[in-house]
Amino acid sequence: MSETLGNIPKRMIGMMLPGNDKVEMAEYDVPTPGNGQVLLKMKSSGLCGSDLKYIYHTHNGTGGARYDGVIAGHEPCGQIVRLGENVADFKLGDRVVVYHIQGCGYCDECKKGFMIGCTSPERRAYGWQRDGGHAQYLLADVSTLLHLPDSLTYHNRFRGRRGPRRSGVGRIYKGQFVMNKREHN
Repeated sequence: MSETLGNIPKRMIGMMLPGNDKVEMAEYDVPTPGNGQVLLKMKSSGLCGSDLKYIYHTHNGTGGARYDGVIAGHEPCGQIVRLGENVADFKLGDRVVVYHIQGCGYCDECKKGFMIGCTSPERRAYGWQRDGGHAQYLLADVSTLLHLPDSLTYHNRFRGRRGPRRSGVGRIYKGQFVMNKREHN
């Protein structure tokens, strides 16, 4: 049984981008975290230019830019409200930023901490090939999480001067990944 913070409903509202400049709201089951996963109560999730170009206007992406009809939002952050099994370095109540791509974990790019360069069919982006942050809750793999410092709010992390932008989150993620790898070798 996983640990839980507060009462979590069985259903939630999420947003999809079906193309043709439309947004659709739908009801979904709240996911249950598995091994190495957490459930986040979403606090902030953004749209970037790629969301607009490849998903909102029309579904014209292929490969890593394809949209699989999932809940949108690939720049999320939130608070951990439920832990799955074997979660280390994170606890209930932690504030986190989610790196927007989960790689295979085995290729050279992933081993360097550069999941965006992963070419494996296992590579999935939040809000593109797996459910993203435009919902009340998000199921996240701990391998994609970074602690959000108390000096940043959930919202100002998207602003250039007050917090890291998505590319900044990627750089921070890669730096933390490399440092953690050095500590364990």
